[in-house]
Amino acid sequence: FVIWFRGLISPTTWRIPGTAFAKAMDARSRILDNFEYLINKFKAEQTDGSESELKSLMGRLCYGKDENGDPLSIEDLKDNMVLIVFAGHDTTFASLGSALHYLSVYPEIHDALENEIKSFKDPLDFDELKNAPVLNAFLTEMWRMDPPAARAQRKV
Repeated sequence: FVIWFRGLISPTTWRIPGTAFAKAMDARSRILDNFEYLINKFKAEQTDGSESELKSLMGRLCYGKDENGDPLSIEDLKDNMVLIVFAGHDTTFASLGSALHYLSVYPEIHDALENEIKSFKDPLDFDELKNAPVLNAFLTEMWRMDPPAARAQRKV
């Protein structure tokens, strides 16, 4: 992923062996091959209509339908996975940086979060996370003050 990402800002977009762009395209091919393997493995292990199909991102992708109600092609599935990885990488990286910044600047928030997190059950429960007031207030305010993705405003 890092090799592919670095190659996207290469000064040349010609696939000359040894260049950052050529290495990036080779990395992209390996990533897409891995995605295809994961898709085929998931479909072999999780049938259409299974609980994983309904409750997991991979299931929603693998058994999703296009605008005509037809199953997505393997190429469409891989393209969607690439989009999710890139979008997830950038926004997660930005959010983690913002969280570390605000927690270091406001130690009282750090302490409140630490206390709340110590009260969580083991194993962690999604409903507990969803209803954690300090954590949710922190994330909401952090994302309000420092959004992880650029926003585009429409002109009227």
